[in-house]
Amino acid sequence: SGQSGNSLLKNGGFEKQTADSQPDIYKADNWLKSSVEGSISGRDTDPHNGSGHYNLYNKSTSGVQTIYQEITLSGGKTYTASAYVKTPQMTSVASDGGAFLQIANTNGTALKKGNILSYKTAETIDNGWQRITVTYTPSSSGTYRVCLVWNHAKGTLKADDIQLEEGTAEG
Repeated sequence: SGQSGNSLLKNGGFEKQTADSQPDIYKADNWLKSSVEGSISGRDTDPHNGSGHYNLYNKSTSGVQTIYQEITLSGGKTYTASAYVKTPQMTSVASDGGAFLQIANTNGTALKKGNILSYKTAETIDNGWQRITVTYTPSSSGTYRVCLVWNHAKGTLKADDIQLEEGTAEG
């Protein structure tokens, strides 16, 4: 990625990656992941900005891949999370499937979900990258998860430049 701006998240561009348990599989520092019927790996082949991005891969339309970072948010303040994603290898998608950002509690329960990107992105526009967002105002201060979810869509989602900023401003 390379973009940092005023983001409250760490390593949102996935520039810092360390080797994971398998060869050629990397994990991005500061990010946790949850994988069902697929895989999640750091890559450097096709970033939006900088040198790193994440691939979230579903083997079928029943797969769910999630990357997230836990962060303390202040009650009553509005926050906007954003990410750049592309879906060049998506082959099929369930009716509820696609890529979206969500704010969740520390158990992973969704509190606010952003709009779902559920189609194959066009490579002719910004090399296929599209920005998705979610805005959330917590009622109380505490620890929350900022999550990027690749839900019930077969194929690969590429993700980069995940940010969290105060307010509703476009980052």
